[in-house]
Amino acid sequence: NLRYSCPLLARENILQGKVPTTPTSASIVAAFEAQEALKLIHDMEVVPGNAMMINGLTNDIYNTEYPVKEDCPSCGLAHIVQPVVELSDMQVNKTTVGELLAYAKEQLGPETVLEFGGELVTTLNLDGEQDVKPIFKKMARLTESELDAPDGGRYDMNMTHRITGTENWLDRTLAEIDVPPMDILRARNGDKRLYLELTGDKEWFWQFS
Repeated sequence: NLRYSCPLLARENILQGKVPTTPTSASIVAAFEAQEALKLIHDMEVVPGNAMMINGLTNDIYNTEYPVKEDCPSCGLAHIVQPVVELSDMQVNKTTVGELLAYAKEQLGPETVLEFGGELVTTLNLDGEQDVKPIFKKMARLTESELDAPDGGRYDMNMTHRITGTENWLDRTLAEIDVPPMDILRARNGDKRLYLELTGDKEWFWQFS
């Protein structure tokens, strides 16, 4: 009956939904983060600029306030991700990749690209073979078993982190390329940037009844 801390759980176990058998500081912090997120969703008061420090060794919990530094990337995050454009008529299950890219090009120009926060695995293929297996899944969510080929070999991953308009899958919906509801995607054309929020998902995504 081995008991592991959160970071020691195998990646495959985490992807299967298995959780540690003992509470750790990481799980406590996650609970607080979920609580703070719910406060923001329901327009409840939060304490910005404060951090809750949790010491799992001594079981000490205390709050501290961070000073704001203008040249700090974290402190200036609100400026970095501006402007955020709320797209109330766009949803992951209905809006296609091409439609979102077309909107971005209208705002920033014809050379605009859409960028993800991580790598998107588009297809899998065996070395030296032309046949590819479409998958469209974020690399962070890809399991080890999905890379196993039927002949016992291993698939190679074809990945991208942006959409330029030359792709042959622009007619797929955003959900079909593993974009989550209410996601914010970055549109970029040189030094010009926009952050596009799929606000249309709010109508159905936050319904818990």
